[in-house]
Amino acid sequence: MPERAHRGRRWARWLGPFVVVVTAGSLVAACGGSGSNAITLYSGQHPQLTQALVTAFTKQTGIEVRVRTDDGIVLADELLQEGASSPADVYMTENSPELMMLTEHHLLTTLPASILEQVPPAYRSPTGTWVGLALRVSALAYDPSLVPASQLPKSLLDLARPEWKGKVAIAPTDSDFVPLVGAVIATHGTEAARTWLEGLKANAATYQDDESVVAAVDRGQAAVGIVNQYYWYRLRLEQGPS
Repeated sequence: MPERAHRGRRWARWLGPFVVVVTAGSLVAACGGSGSNAITLYSGQHPQLTQALVTAFTKQTGIEVRVRTDDGIVLADELLQEGASSPADVYMTENSPELMMLTEHHLLTTLPASILEQVPPAYRSPTGTWVGLALRVSALAYDPSLVPASQLPKSLLDLARPEWKGKVAIAPTDSDFVPLVGAVIATHGTEAARTWLEGLKANAATYQDDESVVAAVDRGQAAVGIVNQYYWYRLRLEQGPS
């Protein structure tokens, strides 16, 4: 909407300090918002990352950031309800489906070229409404006492094979699992993804989230677990190397 696009330009020129690590794990979009010397951020990201970005941004620009935190999909639903009257200036989420939904409802404004040019085309919206902000990697955590490194699968698709039955931990209801499925579809096709998911359903124990998966591997309850890599690093920091 023209009015939203106009309001979005007020803060968009200040977004540059945020776009330092330009990769694909966290996504930021322009929404609109109020006209004061402060911006409102709807953040579906981890609090640690959000606070680090907000602190750096305010230090560099002097602009206050009001943060509203919840799951990305919850905040996206709020934006749909609020429409053009939303107080949000910036929306940050971990996954792209929420952005696709907001784009379809024309709730995101176009970022300026000065921002888009900092981000490789693979990590930004083709319509210029969002950019990638931080990197995360899907990884395979494993217990070396249960499976030696030499016997680890060459591909995540191998975890659907019968020999991995009862050895795998996943969190299929965690929102972080959705982009992984999308990546398999994009790389190997829909049929290969369906076969993989059917194999995982037969082979894997399911957990609520990635934290539970990496904890299960740490306890020896699973030989391997599919997680975002930072959950392993977090557990290592908490417990120390072992």
